[in-house]
Amino acid sequence: MTEPKLKPCPWCGGKVKVTNLDGNIHYGRSHWCVVCWDCEMFFGYDLTYGGIYKTKKGCAEDWNTRVSEVEL
Repeated sequence: MTEPKLKPCPWCGGKVKVTNLDGNIHYGRSHWCVVCWDCEMFFGYDLTYGGIYKTKKGCAEDWNTRVSEVEL
């Protein structure tokens, strides 16, 4: 399986990776998140709101969907 093409980290510009977090470590739920190892940013990690990703593809697609910087 090929790795999905991801936009860079919006905070530091670093390269990010879609990573599977082991369910044994994270409350018994395995899920996908995007991680920037340069600035330690996580996307899709907040279990408080049930915002976990069950698929790598879904996590990557949401990561690449961004509000236009021009509109900000």
